[in-house]
Amino acid sequence: MIPFIQTIDLRIILFIEKHLNHESIQVFFSLITKLNDYGLLTILAVLLIINLYKDSQVTKICLYSILISLIIVQLLGKNIIQRPRPFEILSQLTLWIEKPTTYSFPSGHASISGIGFMLSYLYLNEKIIKFTFMALFILVTVSRLVLKVHFFSDIFFGFFIAIIIVLMVQYIILKRLSKEA
Repeated sequence: MIPFIQTIDLRIILFIEKHLNHESIQVFFSLITKLNDYGLLTILAVLLIINLYKDSQVTKICLYSILISLIIVQLLGKNIIQRPRPFEILSQLTLWIEKPTTYSFPSGHASISGIGFMLSYLYLNEKIIKFTFMALFILVTVSRLVLKVHFFSDIFFGFFIAIIIVLMVQYIILKRLSKEA
């Protein structure tokens, strides 16, 4: 990692250890992070979107976005970069959840939450449902930082990659659709 980014990452994680290491905060974020374990919250949002639209193009956008994100983040990104997690670098960190066994960069939770966030933003029209999902996806992403299992750059890039993936998949599928018409 770039030294400047590493310095910021370390300062943020040490700030969290010092100021947000209270049981109530950690228990809250432990529960929040579980919402999108295995992409469950994203799957729920996608099922809702697919059910609302009943449109093959929207279904393709949702499913291809998830699949591409899994390939880029989980299979390629983590295994190519092989960044250790914060608790592997800083032994003084107190963890309130089970230690993840995969690499840190980019964050899988942030990536799958970014997919859900962007799909909710694009395809959920009922404002209360849209903003509830979007808020939950942001909380899940932040939870990975507060729980000290990721650095800030891990979650930032995981979320950013996901948004780019959704926009690219949507562009390609809709462009292909317009060419067929």
